[in-house]
This record gives sequence, structure tokens and C-alpha cells, in this order.
Amino acid sequence: MLELYHWEPNGACARVLITLKEKGLDFKSHYVDVLAFEQHKTPFLKLSESGEVPVLVDNGTAINESSYICEYLEEVYPQNPLMPKDPLGRWAVREWQKYVDDYVGATASQLAWMHYEHAAFKTRDRAMLDK
Repeated sequence: MLELYHWEPNGACARVLITLKEKGLDFKSHYVDVLAFEQHKTPFLKLSESGEVPVLVDNGTAINESSYICEYLEEVYPQNPLMPKDPLGRWAVREWQKYVDDYVGATASQLAWMHYEHAAFKTRDRAMLDK
């Protein structure tokens, strides 16, 4: 059974969720409350040393980085293919994927984080946040 550790709103997590749904793959969802710092707790750090979401667990192996997770899912679970068959078509998808990774996803995640961070952290103890 596939397991996905994710948080929303987050572009990287959304990409993997969309891929799983489009491919029709069953998975167990594990919500990681980033605003409660769950990504820095030992259970999650065993899956992702960097403390970043998303993380896909397949047969006991944890895989991170959304673009790589999506490529892994495409290769290991070929039903409902999302990538073109021809090399030039796959190149075009990867070019767009890099653009989303480098610009769109990072910007959307930053905007969401700024919005939610302010609301979530304005009442928290500064010493706890520094820790």
C-alpha cells in the first residue's frame, strides 16, 4: 500500500496528490501538520531527514522530492500513463516540470506559507518558535 505524507496548501504535495489520483492509485494519506512542526519530530524525520513534505512510502521505502516521486509513480505503476511515449514529448513534460519546480511551485508555496505562518505564529511564544 502506498502511503503519502503531505501538507496543504503546498504545490509540491498537490502535484503528487494529483498524480496519484490521475493514475487511479490507492494510497493512505498522512497529513503532516507543518504549522505544529510535526515535520521536525522523530517519526517524520525517519522518513525525511530534511523534514520536508511530501514523502511517498512504497513497500517500506521512503521517497521524497515531488518531481521524483511523480516520475517514480509513472515508472513503477504504468497504468493510466501520464507521460508521452516519445522522447521529445517526455522532454517537453520535464522542461515544464522544471519550470514549475523552480518558479511556480516555489512561489505558490512561499505565498501560502506567508499567509498561514502569520495566522498560526502570531500568538505563539517566541522562545518556543526559536527552539
